[in-house]
Amino acid sequence: MSARQIVRYGILLGVVLALSACGTPEPTATPNPTSTPVPGPFTVTVLYTNDGWGYTEPCACDPAIGGLARRAAYIRSVRDQVEHVLVVDAGDSLLTLQRIGDLEQGRVLAEAFNQMGYDAVALGGMDFRMGLEVLREQIQVADFAVLSANTLDPQTQDVFDEAYTIVEQSGRRIALIGLTDPKTVQEVTQGEVLVTEPVQTLMQTVDEIRDDVDVVIVLSHLGFMFDVNLNQVVPDVDMIVSGRDTEVYHPPITSSGPVIVSAGSRGEYIGRVDLHFDVDANLVNLDSHMQILTDEVEDDPEMRQWMAQSGMIPASALKPGTSGQFSP
Repeated sequence: MSARQIVRYGILLGVVLALSACGTPEPTATPNPTSTPVPGPFTVTVLYTNDGWGYTEPCACDPAIGGLARRAAYIRSVRDQVEHVLVVDAGDSLLTLQRIGDLEQGRVLAEAFNQMGYDAVALGGMDFRMGLEVLREQIQVADFAVLSANTLDPQTQDVFDEAYTIVEQSGRRIALIGLTDPKTVQEVTQGEVLVTEPVQTLMQTVDEIRDDVDVVIVLSHLGFMFDVNLNQVVPDVDMIVSGRDTEVYHPPITSSGPVIVSAGSRGEYIGRVDLHFDVDANLVNLDSHMQILTDEVEDDPEMRQWMAQSGMIPASALKPGTSGQFSP
């Protein structure tokens, strides 16, 4: 474990609890699946990304890393091996640094995630950067759940899209909950979007759904400081996909409650974790892999063709560099 992680582990729970609590929104309910859980142990395979910042091509660095076509190829390869795969993102991945019209880009990025078959994408604070009109268009286009339990639509005062979604695999129910960093939202929207206190909101959401699900996964764009302490106040969370700090946690952090994973930034990595549960849905073991998307991962031809037809402009040309390195 790095010194940086050790320091972060030492952050007092009081940092979280000292935040002023606001009223929490009613989560957007997803209809409960009705099938009977399959008896016996089970495994949940999760592919995860975060902080993509709209990058669609490999970075302008040496070696060139990332790109949606490589990511799509890796996702396809795992689906060829595993019958049920969840694909999720922890936020700041629907915004764009690319130089085409805002509304068009909102549509194209959401369609790109549709092409890769994402199940859920959390909203990060910077996803509000291009304006609510663009974000609403992305949500309309999305075939995946767009999650943020603690942001409210200023027009309706309801949860901006969905607080959580429930995905069923082989009779087991998996809850995916989104959380968004309040400070960034308030800054980029100039206070237009109300953001509730995330820890209290998560507690309320988990209390509402815990009896109806077998596994709880949080897509958190709060940063490690919050994530490492969530188990102290919300013990029923099984895994946190952590965004905002743009770190790569490999192997996953497991010594402070729920499994915590993160896959860097700019789409240069994609992580995989296989969570193994016993018959009572207790997490007993896990396997993990972090895939760096170098040219060893060949482009998915269908994704590359779709990208050419959509007129995507390489965002990587605007800002060279790489994301964080592997944490020991």
